[in-house]
Formats: sequence, C-alpha cells, structure tokens
Amino acid sequence: KTALASYLYDAAGFPVFYSEPVFVTVNNKNYGIYNFIERINEEFFRKRDMALGELYKVQFDSRFTFFKENRLEATFDKEYPDDDNYSSLAELIAASDNTSPPDIPETMEKHMDIENYLWYHAISTIRSDPDSYTNNFYIYKSIVTVPFSFIPWDFDKTFTGNIGIYGYNELIESLLRNDEVFDSYINKLQFITDNIFTEGNLCPIIDNMYNRLDEYYKYDPYLVNKNVEAEINSIKNFITHRRNEIKEMIKDAEN
Repeated sequence: KTALASYLYDAAGFPVFYSEPVFVTVNNKNYGIYNFIERINEEFFRKRDMALGELYKVQFDSRFTFFKENRLEATFDKEYPDDDNYSSLAELIAASDNTSPPDIPETMEKHMDIENYLWYHAISTIRSDPDSYTNNFYIYKSIVTVPFSFIPWDFDKTFTGNIGIYGYNELIESLLRNDEVFDSYINKLQFITDNIFTEGNLCPIIDNMYNRLDEYYKYDPYLVNKNVEAEINSIKNFITHRRNEIKEMIKDAEN
C-alpha cells in the first residue's frame, strides 16, 4: 500500500518519503516484513535541495477551524524552527474560517498553495484513506513569507475506507464553497482517475512488490498462514471498484 500511495503522490509532483520493505531478524528470531521509512525532517529537505522555513506535522484529530476550541499546540507539532510561534498556521485557519466564498482564491492563496492542497486532498480521497485529512501529513513553507504547501505521510490505511469524493476536514469544506475551486478539485479527481489511478499503472507495482517479497512470506510469523495472493487480488479488485465509484461520484457532482 505504501508503494502504491507513494506512486500516486509522486506522479502528481509531491516530494515523497523514501520507503523500502525489509525483513527484520534479531538474534535469529524472525520478526517479519516491515517498511523502512524515511523521516520528514531537515535532512529530507536537504536531500531534495528544498528550502525549509517552517514545518508542522499534522497529528491525530487536528482541526482547521477556530469555531470550536482549538489549541494548535495540542495537535499540530511544530518541527521547524524549534519555537512556539504558531502565528502563520493560526492565520491560515482564521482565513479559512472567515473568508467569504467569492474571495477564497485571492485571500486563501496568501496563506496556502490551493492547487497543491487540492491535489493532495484528491489523491488522499481516491486512495480512500480516512486517516489523511486530520492526521498524517505535513505543512511547510520554503521561506516564512510564502504560502504553505503540503507533504503526504504515513500510508498504512490506504484502501481501508469508503469515502465520498469530498473527504472531510474544515479546510476542504471552506475551499469548496468557491465555484472556481470546486471545479478545479473535480477536474483533478477526473485527471487522477483517468491517468494516474489506473490498473495499468498500479497492478505492475503490486506484482513487482509481490515478486520481490515472495520468498520471505513463509518466514514472516504474521503472514505465514495468510493467503497473500488473495490479498493481492483483493487490492486489485478494490482499485477497479474504486475507479468506477469515483467516476460515478464525479458525474453526480457535475450534475
């Protein structure tokens, strides 16, 4: 699932953390197959020649609104710089709360890269991950004077939900009140479904991963009695079902 989600975001131009399956053995005891995952930190940006001015990790149950009590320090982990200044994040959330629909593109673009977020939200929705809207992503600025952009993180719940095309957090709810932004979002869903999230792109990734790991399954204490081929077929079937489901929901949204 991590390999599939990584492909989707990479194809849309996002910087994606490096991941690699590894088989863990300690003192001759097999612990099984795990994902080795690169951390998103200052080194992540240096390796990619990306400037870093500010970085937040969006953690469990984060909310992009002040209409309800919201102590940002509790759910947004500021990772760079090491200070307690949450003002730019607070300004983004306040703008999301208070901007009228006609003014959303002009006003919100001062605080966030709208197109970048719509791509992130569309891919997260298509891969049906309920954990990707209020948790498990990063927001960052290359320098403190530019709008926020978004970086995906932690794909373990890919293909686990049954999510409508809008997903949910307060940020997308606010943005989609504007017709221009709404149309842009629907167009992205359509493009991803037609060109990125396809059986032709994803099934070879699944098959390649299976072939790489085939000889290790029998040594994994958690997979030794599992029908791995059935799980693979289930994922492939889910992709086909999800594509058809998204296409139908796009038609409904356009009517």
